[in-house]
Amino acid sequence: MSATPVNLALAEELFPAVERALGWFMRHLDSDGLLREVPHWLFVDWATAWTGAARTRCSNAHFPHILETSIELAQMTEALRQARA
Repeated sequence: MSATPVNLALAEELFPAVERALGWFMRHLDSDGLLREVPHWLFVDWATAWTGAARTRCSNAHFPHILETSIELAQMTEALRQARA
């Protein structure tokens, strides 16, 4: 993601919600660092073959990218804060 003024403003606006969402998911990590027993219905993980599975496959496949993107947003917002100081 390039750090244009519009992207920086959007990153700053959205980052608090991203932090809250990440915090919610982080509470559902198991000792292997995988999402486990995430409450609510995750439609992408619904398949009869997976009935009773505690780990959510699709969510765990996407989670590393979500973390990487969240780091980029954090760096953008921090750069904006430093530029203002």
